[in-house]
Amino acid sequence: MSRLHTTVLGTGVPAIFVHGSFGWGTDTFPEQGSLADDYQVVLVDRRGFGDSTFADAEGWPADMHDLAELLEEIGPAHLVGQSYGAVVALLAAGLQPDRVLSLIAIEPPAFEVAAADTAADKTTVALKPVFERAKTLTAEEFITAWALAQGRTREQLDAWIGSFGERDWAAVEASRHERWPGDAPFQFQVLRATRFPKLLVRGAWKPEVVGRDDAGKDFAAVCDRIAHQIGARVVVFEQSTHNPQLQDQRRPDRLRARRAGPRDEAGQTGRDGLAPDLGRPASHVGACRAQRRSAARTASGAKPPTARPTAELETKNSPFANTP
Repeated sequence: MSRLHTTVLGTGVPAIFVHGSFGWGTDTFPEQGSLADDYQVVLVDRRGFGDSTFADAEGWPADMHDLAELLEEIGPAHLVGQSYGAVVALLAAGLQPDRVLSLIAIEPPAFEVAAADTAADKTTVALKPVFERAKTLTAEEFITAWALAQGRTREQLDAWIGSFGERDWAAVEASRHERWPGDAPFQFQVLRATRFPKLLVRGAWKPEVVGRDDAGKDFAAVCDRIAHQIGARVVVFEQSTHNPQLQDQRRPDRLRARRAGPRDEAGQTGRDGLAPDLGRPASHVGACRAQRRSAARTASGAKPPTARPTAELETKNSPFANTP
């Protein structure tokens, strides 16, 4: 039996959600509980995060087997991973392809997959050394090095971490122990041979939202490269950055995963397979967290998104999101 802590809501076909770094299941996916009317929603706390305190975090080398074990136990299941959790979901799907009904990977930070792309290479050069020396750093030193390597100012960093509570800092400590996700050993041939629907999802990272022109290009390169390798589609959420499952309220209906085809903007639906919603309106819990993060953004001077009120949009970022 899997030792991972999971929050399980509803009954029916399982839909497993896997969070990234600096977070936990209910923190990263607070809106997806509303899917419990149609699915058995399973929000995972990865090893060392949230309430999965049975072992220290290791990152994908352990997480891929933990998730594969969970798929063996409760699958077949729809599988959704965000950020570092998308790396884990892709790896676990390669180990247990017969237990996956559909796969959504949201902005996996597997930057070395897109080697020779200028933006992806720049991120690798900046961030990989931070992960390599992470175990010699304290949690605060790690998140500081990580944030500064991405070009955040000290003021932005202070505003971001100033809102952290004890559980947030525990997640930072767990993130410090994760292995660099950039070179994870994906089984592309196995995934390409599968018949279940697959999507790579990313935000549009519009300059008017994030305040700079180059943000998100590294993730775009990664998503395009992985989609090509595994025969997946790429879906772009136009009003989002790194957290479309929280940020894009224009999609209140379901996002469906189809077999390979051209890149879509969010909003086109398919017929071949069903993967859970990424864009329900903010819940009370999400809105409360949003208000706290909105204050941090205001203090940092970062530009708020224009598509929705800031207090509805802001949430605690997973790693590699370039705005606090």
